[in-house]
Amino acid sequence: MQELRLPECFPVLHQIESTMKEVVIVQRVVCEYRKAFYSCLRKELSAKDINLRLITGTPRRGEEAFDVLDDLSFGERRATTYFYKTVCWIHGLHSATKSADMVILVQENAALYTYPFLLMRLMGKEIPRLGFWGHGANMGRVDSRILLDKWREFWLRRVDWWFAYTAKTKGILTTAGFSSDRITVVNNSTDTTLLREIVNKQRARSDQLFAEIFCCSRSRESRVGFYCGRLIESKMILFLLDSIKQIHARLPGFFMIIVGDGPLSEDVKLFCADNNWCKWTGAKWSSERADYLSVADIWLNPGALGLAVTDAFAAGLPLATTDNKIHGPEISYLEDQKTGLMTKNVVGEYVDSVARILTEDGLLVKAKAEAQREGYKYSAEMMANRFAAGIDECMKTN
Repeated sequence: MQELRLPECFPVLHQIESTMKEVVIVQRVVCEYRKAFYSCLRKELSAKDINLRLITGTPRRGEEAFDVLDDLSFGERRATTYFYKTVCWIHGLHSATKSADMVILVQENAALYTYPFLLMRLMGKEIPRLGFWGHGANMGRVDSRILLDKWREFWLRRVDWWFAYTAKTKGILTTAGFSSDRITVVNNSTDTTLLREIVNKQRARSDQLFAEIFCCSRSRESRVGFYCGRLIESKMILFLLDSIKQIHARLPGFFMIIVGDGPLSEDVKLFCADNNWCKWTGAKWSSERADYLSVADIWLNPGALGLAVTDAFAAGLPLATTDNKIHGPEISYLEDQKTGLMTKNVVGEYVDSVARILTEDGLLVKAKAEAQREGYKYSAEMMANRFAAGIDECMKTN
């Protein structure tokens, strides 16, 4: 029998593979809007000879529809225990990350699984390099909770690197005493490239889509508002409904599309039943919203705002919101009177500002162009590029 001999290059290939560095990102669940980012990040890191592993927990009951980890071939799921709905522990992380050169965690006070890593670092134990990514603060809360904020601030300084959502997050971190040269601003974003392509394609038949949605023809005076998000109190849905009713009273050619679901869906349903110029679609994801976005003129979201900003700009829509103090860091992407509106948290002022931009053609055309131009700054691809560069820099830093 002829002796089986391995190709001479085999040991070299094995050696190259074994020298690849490894980074592990831990996230409780992976939502649909993160799928493109992780796929892009894996490619970016592979080009830098860094292997990406993504470890998540199991979703809470009712979250199964939002979790898309199974769509990512490199994802790993671990058993998770929940306490008091939001507090959680992902099992087996320490053993699962022993071979890693770096572990990146989402900073959340309720993420109990982060503290063993942080405590070992605090005690001087030898562990992989640690990174945090996130907001840097709880931006979804109006009231100040000093103990929780101080707790978060204490731990945010115990990692090697920070991946800040936006420049606003970087400011929060440096104010808390974290070194600016160990912060990468990633410009948090959704998969805007795909959304932009589909919306632009659908605009060629926007008049037909308008007729299908509202069962009437679009006129030169027709203007369409758009909302997409959860139907919850922090999104100020009742404020939105009150506002659009007043806008329609001033502008009979005003129509509204509401995309989303949640505890306040019954209020929206009843409102639409009484006002046939307002349509509720229920929950839609990613490109499923393209038909509705292609007929819209402005994105209306008076309440808490986050990544909706990047979706609005990708669709070339100015965004109107209020200074409600509960926005996510992505609010820094919005420039008042240029790419959108930021009014006082008062229905009357919100209505006045939105009605003005919709009735003065020059304002609306200019705002749409500015929003579209700004939108090219944010994408999953660019976010992944920045994230990968930060990981590479951290691993090369002594």
